[in-house]
Amino acid sequence: MHRHSRQALIVFCNGWGMDDRPFRHLEADRCDVLMLWDYRQMTPVPDIVALAGQYAEIYLVGWSMGVWAGQRMFSPVREHFQAAIAVNGTLCPIHDRFGIPEATIAGTLRNFSEVSRDKLYLRMCRDRQGRPIFQENLPARSLAGQKEELQALLQECDCRPGKVCTPMSWWPTRMPSCRPPTSCSSGRPPIPVSSAAAIFRFTCGRVGMPFSPRRCGPGLSPRVRVESGPVIFHPDKNEVARRLKRSLATYDDNAVVQERIGARLVDLLGTCPELRFSRVLEVGCRTGLMTEKLCRRFPVETLYLNDLVAEFCDRARQRTEAAVAAAPRLLPGDIEATALPDDLDLIVSSSTLQWLRDYAGVFARFADALRAGGYLVFSFFGDGTLREIRELTGRGLQYPGLEELRGLLEGRFTVLGSESRCDELMFAEPRQVLRHLQATGVGGLGRYLWTPAGLRRFEQDYRRLFGSTRGVRLSYVSHLVAARKIGGERA
Repeated sequence: MHRHSRQALIVFCNGWGMDDRPFRHLEADRCDVLMLWDYRQMTPVPDIVALAGQYAEIYLVGWSMGVWAGQRMFSPVREHFQAAIAVNGTLCPIHDRFGIPEATIAGTLRNFSEVSRDKLYLRMCRDRQGRPIFQENLPARSLAGQKEELQALLQECDCRPGKVCTPMSWWPTRMPSCRPPTSCSSGRPPIPVSSAAAIFRFTCGRVGMPFSPRRCGPGLSPRVRVESGPVIFHPDKNEVARRLKRSLATYDDNAVVQERIGARLVDLLGTCPELRFSRVLEVGCRTGLMTEKLCRRFPVETLYLNDLVAEFCDRARQRTEAAVAAAPRLLPGDIEATALPDDLDLIVSSSTLQWLRDYAGVFARFADALRAGGYLVFSFFGDGTLREIRELTGRGLQYPGLEELRGLLEGRFTVLGSESRCDELMFAEPRQVLRHLQATGVGGLGRYLWTPAGLRRFEQDYRRLFGSTRGVRLSYVSHLVAARKIGGERA
């Protein structure tokens, strides 16, 4: 792309479906740039040995699928690279744990069209300054060519954990004299953050930041753990509490999906062998929508109510005190730091656990608080929740996966059953969606600063991409799990 006989060379392995057009406007400072794209054919491979005789330094940069492609092409000559930088990609880009799930790639391939490609481009770059430039310099690739390339990647992207890191070590190194050639940094990462961290932890035995994730907005902060478990973006709990407290007066009228999920959770609880619970703790009780259904259906003697917002605990107490044998006991505060009662028969939580930071630690505390044979029944929002908001703004949580949380229960609990469902709400127009989020306190945008032009663009894009004759949609994906503490099960 750039050849000016400079001292250093960047070999840039582009992402799927791309070409050089989105990057032409970028300056390479004191580096020449050799850009590679279209992985339908992985040959011929550039002669790095010959190039090493022309340049003092050579750097490999892989973006998205280009991380895998760079590994595939250049690992035999890795000694000629000063550094290898992985940007929003993994060495196993098509993988259910370490990359994009294979079913997602297959679905993209099956439904790939002009409309779906436009949505993809919209998700890739949302920065107010970068987006117009990107739209003016879209790849000049044909739809058929991009589809053929994705088909080739689906067939060729082998994942061999334990071996992929050995040939070449990828690091978040910033090149001393050159900027990595990326055009947009605020779009949604093509590879989930948790998957990128997982593959580098699994193959290299360590996690730093082996990729460049999107910038965190207000209320979001990155957390990377070396121990097992999901690595996700977590919200600032003070910000969560602030939003929830503001929704106290409007929550009941707007928490339609949360009420549905709570009802399904109570039905799931009804499948457990033992239907009388002497001591019950509810985590994240909110206003008591589910609590009331639970107490009216099953005999409860002692009820403990927890919520991040103390006022919610009090509202749930008022709602349920007539349905339990003794006045409910309130445990307001962050459940990860709150002392738990012991000898519990049931811990139940609806639409709350996605806010946790340390899932493994919380499940261990739950196991300690339950009697042998006690139940843990919970629901949480999963990937796909508020997908419309995320696609248009680039803001949102990285949700835990169902299989990840089931895996963390192993050793302490027996999983009795789980289920997943997607609920869609319809609104007359996009601003009602934003009012709904504010009224329920679920947010997803943090302290997002709207400009008049930005709001108009949001509304136009929302109608175009997610509108129908019925209005505009908003999606919630929920997972429900019923588990029993190992030991003391009764027939």
